[in-house]
Amino acid sequence: MSNTSVGLITNDIGSSLSRLAAQATGHVTLIAPFITQGALERLVAEADPSIPLSVFTRWCLDEIVAGRDCSPASGD
Repeated sequence: MSNTSVGLITNDIGSSLSRLAAQATGHVTLIAPFITQGALERLVAEADPSIPLSVFTRWCLDEIVAGRDCSPASGD
């Protein structure tokens, strides 16, 4: 058996992620289609700096260079 914990968070996402990051004792992997810089900074601040953190998200170079938001709700 491994000590891997996998969870799907659908409610109170920010608080739940912060709590889980603070409690993590192994590698933290976050998979999210979109993440803001502020949300990522809060997550990193909660996690133990000695624990590896991987983030998988959508990243659109052309839209970032143009200064546009990549999220579908941005209206672009």
